[in-house]
Amino acid sequence: MFKKILLPVSLAFFITSCNNAKVPNVVGQEASYARGIIKGQGFETEVIEKIEDGIQPGQVLSQEPIAEASIKKGSKIKLTITKPPVYELKGSVRLLDSEIQGTDDYCYGSGGYSDIKGGMSVTVRDGKGNILATGNTESGVRPPGEYSNIQCTFSFNVNNIPKTEFYSVEVGRRGQMNYSYEEMNKQKWELVLSLG
Repeated sequence: MFKKILLPVSLAFFITSCNNAKVPNVVGQEASYARGIIKGQGFETEVIEKIEDGIQPGQVLSQEPIAEASIKKGSKIKLTITKPPVYELKGSVRLLDSEIQGTDDYCYGSGGYSDIKGGMSVTVRDGKGNILATGNTESGVRPPGEYSNIQCTFSFNVNNIPKTEFYSVEVGRRGQMNYSYEEMNKQKWELVLSLG
């Protein structure tokens, strides 16, 4: 009778250990490749993105549980994947002209500057001309002071700009200004552009 009790316990242990597998080591691998390895071993994945500058985007930084741990097949393995840093460009376009129209909190250009107004598109491109991010200018505002009647400023923010070597910034259809990544960092991602 003693042997009959031991046999089911041994069998249960054997069945349980067959459902377990060792966690593969995917740290340093490209994310989609790592997910394929994990899925092939019978596990699921959960991905957490972490911003890391200087490390190839999409690379596995860490995993949990660690490699070689024995866990049940079908369990989730948490992967921390590198995400490239993104930047926010803050800026303004200052129009200097004697024929500025509108009010102090809603001014705009006229004549040769009639295209200068709130809602102008702001486009950020990489060095190859690919669009990275877009935004729009806010309504024009006259600054207080002596020259407020000849000045109108349009602020803008463009979010989620990925890192690249060179940037081209275009406001409306007034041409592009080019900057290197180092120049943008030096300027703390703030631009003041002038017309007139």
